[in-house]
Formats: sequence, C-alpha cells, structure tokens
Amino acid sequence: MTMAGGGGLNRSSSRGQLPPQELLDDLCSRFLLNVPKEELESFERILFLLEQAHWFYEDNSVEHNPNLKSLSFKDFTSLMFKSCTALRPYIAHLDDIYKDFNNYKFRVPVSGAIILDDTYERCLLVKGWKAGASRSFPRGKRNKDEEDHTCAVRE
Repeated sequence: MTMAGGGGLNRSSSRGQLPPQELLDDLCSRFLLNVPKEELESFERILFLLEQAHWFYEDNSVEHNPNLKSLSFKDFTSLMFKSCTALRPYIAHLDDIYKDFNNYKFRVPVSGAIILDDTYERCLLVKGWKAGASRSFPRGKRNKDEEDHTCAVRE
C-alpha cells in the first residue's frame, strides 16, 4: 500500500489487469445470487448490492493483489452486468439503470455521528480514498427499514 501526498491511498485505475472471471463469479455469487429474493426485485436494490460487491473488490481483492486494476463503480457495474448470467439480459439498458440508480441514491437518507474525544476538543473526520475526496463526519446511507441510530452505529 502506498500513501499519496494527502495521506490517502494511491490507487491507480490506469494500470493493472481486470479481475478474472473466477473472481467475478465469486462476487456475483456472494453478493447477488445468495440474497433474499426481495433484494432482487428492483435495479436500485441490485445496484446497492453491486456497490457492496465493489467495495469488497476494492478493499479486499485490489488491496491484496496489486496486479488487479482499481475500477470506478460504473466500470465495475458494467463488468458485472457482462459477466454475471443473471444480469446479462439487462446489459442493453445499463446506462439508464445506472443513471436511475444515481438519481435514486441522492434521495436515500443518510445517518451518522459526530464523534468527540474525552476532552471535547477533537472530533473524528473521515476521508474517501479517491483523489479530491473531502473530509466529513462518519455517515452512510440507511438500509431499507433501518432506524437512524442503527445506521449511525454501523457507520
């Protein structure tokens, strides 16, 4: 792992190889095929599952195998739609599905917390690993039927 000047991870999307089919099959099985049926009833839910698969890929596969290419979520989604048999029939509509998901995602409420030290003089801020990411309090999107406080604790 290398550190960029700003202290974040330096992940290059310009080098590395695409994930092998075996890894894509594993991600498809782990995050899509073995979930409750109701999770697959809308493309919004499916793309939230793919988002989790993408985080897993970046945090585990890419982090532990420097030969693998770091992918944007859009590129990862396209690759999964091409390689996962359950998603392949919808590949022609991927641009619209992705656009609709991004519009939907901005409407999903987030919850988080302001975490202070014992002296109330310092607080925890988090920063994404992408170049130019800003700092913010820890927060994340609420899952379906999740209470605010449960989401805040999870995040």
